[in-house]
Amino acid sequence: MFNNPGKKLKIVAAVLFIILTVAAFWGGITLMDLDDSMTLPGIAIIVGGTAVAWIIALLVYGFGHLICKVDKIAGEDEEKPLHRRRISRRQVSLLRQRSSLFRRKDEAGHLRLFVLRRAFQF
Repeated sequence: MFNNPGKKLKIVAAVLFIILTVAAFWGGITLMDLDDSMTLPGIAIIVGGTAVAWIIALLVYGFGHLICKVDKIAGEDEEKPLHRRRISRRQVSLLRQRSSLFRRKDEAGHLRLFVLRRAFQF
C-alpha cells in the first residue's frame, strides 16, 4: 500500500484531472440546459473548471514526481553492503597494494573487513 507513493500520486493526478474535467463539463452543460440566460456562466464553468482541474492535477503530479526523484536520490546515496559491491580488477590490485599498509587486526581478528573498508573509502 505504501510502496511507490510517487508513482501512485502520478496516477491519482491523471484520474483526478479526468474526474474534475468531466464534472466541470457536466456542471456547465447542466447549467446551460436550465435556462438560455445561463449559457455564458455554463461556458465559464466549463472553461474555469477545466483550468482548475488542470492546476490541481499539475500540483499533485508535481508532488508525485518530486517524491519519485527524492526516492531515486535516496536510493543512490544509501551505502551498499560490502559483500554486494562489484569489485573490478583494478580495485583488487589497489586493495592488494593498500592491504600491506593496513595489516592490523581488530580485537575479533577481522582483517579482511578492515582492509575493505579502508581501501574503498573515496
